[in-house]
Amino acid sequence: MLKKNNIITFIGNKKLVILVCLLFSTISVFAKGTATPAVVTEYFAIIAQLQTSEGKSHVYDCVNKMKKCFAYSEVTATNRNSSGIQLANDLLTFTGIKQTSHSSSLYCNYLCTLLTEKGLKVEAEIKESTISREVDLPEYRIENTPIIHTTVKKKMSKGGVLVESDETYVSQNNLIYVVENSWSVNLPKSISSLRANAALLFTQGKYKMAYQTYLQILSQDNKDANAYYRLGILAFWYGKKCGLSDKESKDNGIAYMSDALRLGAVHADMVLFYMTHKSTI
Repeated sequence: MLKKNNIITFIGNKKLVILVCLLFSTISVFAKGTATPAVVTEYFAIIAQLQTSEGKSHVYDCVNKMKKCFAYSEVTATNRNSSGIQLANDLLTFTGIKQTSHSSSLYCNYLCTLLTEKGLKVEAEIKESTISREVDLPEYRIENTPIIHTTVKKKMSKGGVLVESDETYVSQNNLIYVVENSWSVNLPKSISSLRANAALLFTQGKYKMAYQTYLQILSQDNKDANAYYRLGILAFWYGKKCGLSDKESKDNGIAYMSDALRLGAVHADMVLFYMTHKSTI
């Protein structure tokens, strides 16, 4: 049934689930003026369908749609269904599989089996969404596709066992790039997760922490043009707030932006011109 406060309980007969899905697809959860991303809505609507699906072909279609809600890893960019992002294994209680994480593709397979064959029930409350944008010059920052953080209260139950979690779904370009919950805390941070956190920190005015987070990205990939570009701007125009001296601010900013240009970052040539020809923007 569909409860107040946008709480969705995925139970009941097929007609009821279809009604829930139709209603769910039209719901917009607003927080700070931000609507729930369509991909997050779709993900939980598919979970609803899987709990009462009849017929293997319909289940197969639903699982493929679920997998396409998630971004794909760069290694498997040509085949999204083969891998996908890493998701913490919050299904351990129900599957007994002790891996700490699965690819989103494998996770969807396990979840589908639990929903369609093992009687797993899912209840989710979508709470709020907030927008952040990555570091950039004012005239370019508005062009950046926003990163949206959506918080969800999720309950999974089976055979009298209840597992509850507070989760954050990080999406961009209508794809889910990161899912954070209590199981993901001890997992290595992916570059997508670090980038989303850096954007949020910058949006919140926590420039030094954003700067340090982009440095973490470079520790994982020293050829990440995006990180060099963001670090260049932070160092040059927010240097003091990042804990840099005037000299470090200028030198580091130009050095990072030069690396960004060398690696092909968009707008790096224009920003480097600003740095070397203008003191203000």
